[in-house]
Amino acid sequence: MAMERTMEQWSFGGVRVRWGAVFAGWAVGLATQLVLTLLGLAIGAWSIDLQEAEPAGGVPIGTGIWTGISMLISAFVGGYITARMSGSPLRSDGLYHGVIVWGVHSVSRAWL
Repeated sequence: MAMERTMEQWSFGGVRVRWGAVFAGWAVGLATQLVLTLLGLAIGAWSIDLQEAEPAGGVPIGTGIWTGISMLISAFVGGYITARMSGSPLRSDGLYHGVIVWGVHSVSRAWL
């Protein structure tokens, strides 16, 4: 059963942003990022062999790859939580909420 939008819903004020859902998704995304960062730090510290001539040889490449992957995962998790918590039956409204939390998460990660 497809839901059709009325003219009021297509107007500028049609999409109601639920800031509680955006904040919850941002918090979950940030917590996911922190957990993945700590996991990467633990794996990186475990993989360093101090007996080698160059103990941290491949660490910068692995760090960059892990940081990128963990940022994508945390942004997805935060956006998913926000979209599900938006409470809207329309998928596009959940998508809008996910995009908002992605933007908030990206700006906060750049600031941190």
